[in-house]
Amino acid sequence: MKKSKIKNGKGSVSLFVMVAMLFFLVVMIGVFSITSKRAQTQTQAVGMVQDEYYEQGEEKRKYAEKMVTEPDKIPIYTKEQWWSIGENRAIEIDGRIYDFSEQDFAKYELKNDIVINIETDLEKANFKDNLFYQNRVTKNNYKILYYSNQGEEKGYYVPVSYTKDAITVSCEVGKVSSTKTTKKGETYQFAKIKTVEDLGITSYGKMMDGYALSQNDCGWQIFHIDEKNIYLIASNYISESSVPKGRNGSSIYQNGNGYKLSMNTVYQDYTGSEDISKTHVAYKWLTGYLSRSPSNKSISMKSVAYMMDTTMWNPNFCNSQYAEYAIGGPTIELFVASYNKTHPDKPILASAAQSTAGYKIKWATSTTYANAISGLGTTESQYVLNSTTKANGMWLASPSAYTSGFTINYIMSVRYTGAASYDSYTSTILGFRPIVCLKSNVKLVEKEDGSYKIIN
Repeated sequence: MKKSKIKNGKGSVSLFVMVAMLFFLVVMIGVFSITSKRAQTQTQAVGMVQDEYYEQGEEKRKYAEKMVTEPDKIPIYTKEQWWSIGENRAIEIDGRIYDFSEQDFAKYELKNDIVINIETDLEKANFKDNLFYQNRVTKNNYKILYYSNQGEEKGYYVPVSYTKDAITVSCEVGKVSSTKTTKKGETYQFAKIKTVEDLGITSYGKMMDGYALSQNDCGWQIFHIDEKNIYLIASNYISESSVPKGRNGSSIYQNGNGYKLSMNTVYQDYTGSEDISKTHVAYKWLTGYLSRSPSNKSISMKSVAYMMDTTMWNPNFCNSQYAEYAIGGPTIELFVASYNKTHPDKPILASAAQSTAGYKIKWATSTTYANAISGLGTTESQYVLNSTTKANGMWLASPSAYTSGFTINYIMSVRYTGAASYDSYTSTILGFRPIVCLKSNVKLVEKEDGSYKIIN
């Protein structure tokens, strides 16, 4: 009996020892695991610090390599880059770093149009500084524009001049349509940029500044505006020296004063209607006749073909930066389109269906067409020059229906008296007032006197 109890006691002790040893082992494993994880975390942290240190060093090395100390011109692509000039801070452009605070000698070159919002960006404290850098910017064909999105002032504006003392942008060429004051009380004035969509009937007849030509002995007026283009007319008769020769070299004939010019020689360089194909840039302004008589070879049509020859008129009158083409004068269809826009209560009708020779004309209230009408008025110089100092009227690039016997040699004209009439190709009393068709994307500003100036 005693032996049995002793054996049971030894068994209990052995079990306790085993449990204790197992508990100790679990504790040791946990301690080892925690210690290992902590060491691993420390190693990773050290590695991150080392990596960060290395990366910072690499960035500093790369930064030094990108720094530009004496650039010829700093390229400017965005508004933010433009602002950085006034903020005197370093910025990376095209993979190179420019420190504007050290670039007092630098010049800048626009690589895009820069558009700045009047309502928000003009509040920047450095706006003044940016203005004074503008005379150091090579703009190429790009512009620094200011945009407003509020009320009647909505649109694009351009500051054209400024004085440092007054901190004012004044409008050298524009009617002031927006005056903005920054938080500092500095006032800026802007001229609103206009496109063909912005111009209406009140623009007709207004003078156009900024249309520069190598041979330009006259000014230019707005003659007509359609859905895409603005058409200018010479504000006076052009001299013989500016009038081109025919395509085969024939010269125009002049009657003493250099402005009264006839086509009694130059017409010989042309075939007639066939010279003005449907692909001609100004075909639509003579389509009434050309669609009816596409093969007419009369002297009058040969003379008209000369006036419509853009290859000869363009070199002297088409500035390719602003214009699509130039011709020797308005056609009757273009004249009527313009006149009827400004006189909707007294329109004119022109028709080539009345005669194979050319156009007839009438007031809309008349029952019959005639070869001539009077009463155009003499106060609108884009249509009628009420003076005989240089010439007695202008040629229209359209054949007249008037004939003398079997001879078809009369061209339409507008006289100083306010009559839309006809004259022989040999007439020595008329002059030329070329028409220029401006490009559809041309931009203008309105001047204080109500005229316009091309700015692009």
